Amino acid sequence: MMTKKHFQAIADIIRVNTHTAQKPEIQTYVSTWVVEELISYFSKINPNFNSDKFRHVAKFNQPKIKEVA
Repeated sequence: MMTKKHFQAIADIIRVNTHTAQKPEIQTYVSTWVVEELISYFSKINPNFNSDKFRHVAKFNQPKIKEVA
């Protein structure tokens, strides 16, 4: 069974790989779909899973859709 510690570790991995601390002008991007699939899975295996808290800890906000010219 996954515990809070596991969810925390995964959120930390997403946060670290989304925001590059050494070079703030460079950001890598984690797929919204990947994060949403993880949240869906975690919610199924743990009824106490809090998706809002997970997004907050991961510092993962839904990216705004930009128009491509």
